[in-house]
Amino acid sequence: MDDLEKEADKEIKRIDEVLENLEVLDYHGEEILEMVNSYHEDSKYFFKEKMFLQAFEAAVICWAYIDVGLHMNLFSVPEEMKKIFTK
Repeated sequence: MDDLEKEADKEIKRIDEVLENLEVLDYHGEEILEMVNSYHEDSKYFFKEKMFLQAFEAAVICWAYIDVGLHMNLFSVPEEMKKIFTK
């Protein structure tokens, strides 16, 4: 496994874990979560197709949307997960 493949795999798995623990707090969060889920599916598709750069990029976009949702109080994650996002 090369470095880009490893990083893409790591980010996809982190998004998996976050999504398992994510709580939507506001109806606007539902719209953002739809985009997160779409990009997450894209990242898994790209990874399966060995398009590791695109897989990594799609996972990072997921991360950014989740981070924004947390800052806007549209999402919540368990306290122990908050440290992996911006403050």
